[in-house]
Amino acid sequence: MLRAIWSGSISFGLVGIPVKAVPAQSPKDIRFELLHGPCNSKTTTRRYCATCERDVLEEEMVRGFQYSKGQFVLLEPAELESVATPAKRTIQILDFVDIGEVDPVFFEKPYYLQPSEGGERTYALLHRAMVDSGRVGIGKVALREREHLALIRPCRNGLVMETIAFPDEVRAIEDAVPPLEVTVDERELQMAHLLIGSMTTHFQPEKYRDEYREGLTHLIEQKVEGGTVAAAAIPAPASSSVSDLMDVLRKSVETMQLTRGAEDAAPAAADLNGQNGHAPKETVEVV
Repeated sequence: MLRAIWSGSISFGLVGIPVKAVPAQSPKDIRFELLHGPCNSKTTTRRYCATCERDVLEEEMVRGFQYSKGQFVLLEPAELESVATPAKRTIQILDFVDIGEVDPVFFEKPYYLQPSEGGERTYALLHRAMVDSGRVGIGKVALREREHLALIRPCRNGLVMETIAFPDEVRAIEDAVPPLEVTVDERELQMAHLLIGSMTTHFQPEKYRDEYREGLTHLIEQKVEGGTVAAAAIPAPASSSVSDLMDVLRKSVETMQLTRGAEDAAPAAADLNGQNGHAPKETVEVV
């Protein structure tokens, strides 16, 4: 059984459901240690006070917030505890919404919610009601001394809690991508639609692999065994100019036809490329 990192209850209306939260993801990142090159010894992180000119003991550490340069306000553990919200022990569902209205840019980290002993019946009731209504819950929860927004959704036979960002934590996309004053060519758009259609399938997560981690693991194994490693050539990323975009799209569709057996892609591509004098098809079925 996976270890829970939080226990409390889901609260909606006057209903309470005792649950435990278990991380839904298990990162497989390969972590490196920082060593001292001349002797390959592990280095350590020190908490050093330049004023006292010595290392600081754990029990001497206090929390402070810098409100202006060089000026700090200190906060005691009891003071931090005094501002704790009810969300510290309860996932308070405030609203039910359509999940399609929640932009994935808000999503942070998923947790599986296990029903605690005695909570199975109400857990199953909430799960069934959310499935039938097509709604998900939005509420608040406190994890690791921080309050989060949370989205509760049904997933197969259980409930998943996704911590999500507060609105003021998400940057406006306009700050990164200003509105584009570009005219989209209709023939290119139709070809792009065809390409997307030819690449559309059901989501099968098992087909995707972390090729970087696999390669890094192989490299480490070779090094451990004392082998030599040859540097692999990395191809330059492909780019398309505006002048050859239509040709690139057409070739992409033809490639997908060969790799995925899209029998209708070639004749449709010919139509869109103006080779038979007919207007582009409105819809194209891709097998």
